[in-house]
Amino acid sequence: MVTIVIIGAGNIGSRHLQGLQTLEPPADVAVVDPAVDSLTLARERWQATGCTRHDVAYHTDLADLGIEHADVAVIATTARVRAAVTHQLLEQM
Repeated sequence: MVTIVIIGAGNIGSRHLQGLQTLEPPADVAVVDPAVDSLTLARERWQATGCTRHDVAYHTDLADLGIEHADVAVIATTARVRAAVTHQLLEQM
């Protein structure tokens, strides 16, 4: 199974999540954003795809992921925090 992390669930991140509906192999997808409103948007957009092939989990804190590796990471944050978030993700793995 493919493991995908999407950090940032606002407009861009939630669109990346929607795009995963066409991914053929099943995937474990973790979506992370400290803003509950952004996670709600991502969840609504994902549910609208009707895709059930992938397991999607939503987190408000990167430290809550509990994964040891990711095959793909999409960092869809503002430029101001992108480097710090990337370093934090890499330190966890």
